[in-house]
Amino acid sequence: AADAATPGTYLDRLARGRAREASDPAAAVAEYQTVVTEGTRRPEVYAELVRLVLEQKHRAADGLELVDAAADRYPHNADFHAARAVLLARLHRADEARAAVTRVGSLNPGPGAAFRVGCALAQLPDGTDRAAALGWLRRAYLGGERDVTRYERSQDLAGLRDAAEYQVFRAAVVELNR
Repeated sequence: AADAATPGTYLDRLARGRAREASDPAAAVAEYQTVVTEGTRRPEVYAELVRLVLEQKHRAADGLELVDAAADRYPHNADFHAARAVLLARLHRADEARAAVTRVGSLNPGPGAAFRVGCALAQLPDGTDRAAALGWLRRAYLGGERDVTRYERSQDLAGLRDAAEYQVFRAAVVELNR
């Protein structure tokens, strides 16, 4: 059904992209990219692209170009810089990921960006950023990012889950959500 309709506006293309996400994520990305290349560079279009790219763990290198474009176009959007930090961490570019985290910290990030920063820092090597990652995750939770399953299912947090500090955080979150 989504293929039958010819999208007219950027909102139509966004709807068509969302409809294609589950069955054909690459086609969904193509829809969103079409909106951007046609000149509709609205933040919600970039947000859809960023969200979809972050969900596709194997597309970090491809996604970085899209996220960089979003962050360049909207330099004061903490969500885009936080997504950049996640992708850089996935690509094992630790110094650049830390720089992106610093940028996010200067932008008054909301809970979603704070969660992403926690995810980025949790992936960095040797565990030196573990305390900072937990600090950002606490900030995300206190700011309203209360979906416990998101913390438990995020592959980006896998290396942090065995840490005693994370277990304390998790127990507190579960208790608060009773």
